[in-house]
Amino acid sequence: MKTRLNRLAFLLAIAAIAFTGIQAKSSSKLFVPEFEPEMEIESWMTADVYWSNCDDLIEQEAEPELELETWMVDEGYWR
Repeated sequence: MKTRLNRLAFLLAIAAIAFTGIQAKSSSKLFVPEFEPEMEIESWMTADVYWSNCDDLIEQEAEPELELETWMVDEGYWR
């Protein structure tokens, strides 16, 4: 009788593990990536119009340490 109960308990444990594994595999929530809203790319970040106007934003006479360097405007560098 004791051996029979042990076998039944063992089979129930295996069935419970298999069932939870099947449930976890079929659940799509585990594989949905989460994105922080502040980390999403916004339209202005990729707009050429915004970045082409940035040259005018820096007043080089007032702030010489913010002078544009050649690598900053080199299209090959940013690709």
